[in-house]
Amino acid sequence: MEARLLERQKGKNILEAQIASGGVIDPVRSVRVPPEIAVQLGLINNTVLKFLHEPSSNAKCFQNPNDRKAMYYCDLLKMCLFSVNNKCFLLPVGERKISSPSAEKSHKISVVDIRTGAEMTSYEAYQKNCVDKTTYLELSKQEFNWKESTCFDSCGNSFLLLTDLKTGVQFNIEEALKQSRIDRALVDRYKEGLITANEFGDILVSSSQTNKDLNSPIAGFWLSETNERIPVLKASRKNLVDRITALRCLEAQASTGGIIDPFTGKRYSISEALQRELIDDGCAKQIQQCELVFTGIIHPVRKTIMSAIEAMNVNALDKEMGVRCLEYQYLTGGLIDPKSHSRLSMEDAIKNGVIDAITATKMKDEKLYVKFITCPKTKKKLTYKEALERAIFDCHTGLRLLEAAQPLKTGISNIGTHFGPLFLKNTSSYIILYSFVLSKNVMLALSFFFQYVCIAKS
Repeated sequence: MEARLLERQKGKNILEAQIASGGVIDPVRSVRVPPEIAVQLGLINNTVLKFLHEPSSNAKCFQNPNDRKAMYYCDLLKMCLFSVNNKCFLLPVGERKISSPSAEKSHKISVVDIRTGAEMTSYEAYQKNCVDKTTYLELSKQEFNWKESTCFDSCGNSFLLLTDLKTGVQFNIEEALKQSRIDRALVDRYKEGLITANEFGDILVSSSQTNKDLNSPIAGFWLSETNERIPVLKASRKNLVDRITALRCLEAQASTGGIIDPFTGKRYSISEALQRELIDDGCAKQIQQCELVFTGIIHPVRKTIMSAIEAMNVNALDKEMGVRCLEYQYLTGGLIDPKSHSRLSMEDAIKNGVIDAITATKMKDEKLYVKFITCPKTKKKLTYKEALERAIFDCHTGLRLLEAAQPLKTGISNIGTHFGPLFLKNTSSYIILYSFVLSKNVMLALSFFFQYVCIAKS
């Protein structure tokens, strides 16, 4: 580039691809080196390196063949599948999006056998001896980043927590042992360093069997780009959702049993949620009455537990708020008896005085539902019922998550991945676009095109 033998932008694109796939290539030694070392060796200067990571300067120049959108090379690599036949990476093209992460799947498909058409997760491929441990761990790192931490409960007892820093999913090791999802021998192997945190996390994820909770309100939000789960308050602070939408989601949680931590699926009272920073003081004040709809409101004179309707009749509960909370309960599986906390059919709720016939009739009329939810992905106005229908069930907790869109940004991340080649797949073939050999001493191969005929999965 400095000698003007190569157009500057093309040179930067090549460097971006090299860094994303393992490091800057030293053409003399035929090895890859980290960007910082490449600066010291004179393979790249600080100005160019800074440009690659500067959001306002480095435009996305690599096209996604699926939607024609421009992307960074590292983001294309994250979409790839590892071919066990060629030891290279393939970029899926088509409507199936088999390598895309999903909150509904514990692992994404990341390995393919082009001879048989078999598609596997990295852990499945490792168990079947389709990939070696080194390759498996490299693939696993692209999907998860498990870290161990020691936490303490309210009694001061310590417990081991394994958290995926990418998705936010958490596992309490002691709980997993009590549920017989893992055995003590496995935990001992992990503590002794015989298996890595990522391998231990994969085993926990694979052993997780969670049913869909059809009575779940919207427990939080989910980013399809990163597979990250995000609590309602955090989503609001990151501008993924507007404040009103966040507040309505918290109202629904409080009125159906408690504020939800989407990482664990556990519910907490408003006071506990405040301590865990799932809500702030402003939210707590605004949803306090929603919690009372669930727990029951004490009559000021008789000192008995009142239903929401009774509380509204004596002005102990804001009518608009009360009706909204009853609607949340109705839409998530049935009105809740504040004395027994059991779900009731509309007929039984009327008999038990949880709701009156007039309010019940109005609640059944979907035309009267107010569109107070703004879809965090499409920005369309939705009723809470429509939001529930759009939500997906998290494979880890069984609770509903609403998909959100990542705010637009530019600039490639600080990457040092070891992804190798990039391929293109259509319905019946794999076409190599760029090829880099995957090994400890990764060397640059020539860019070329070649087509493989394979068995397409139906």
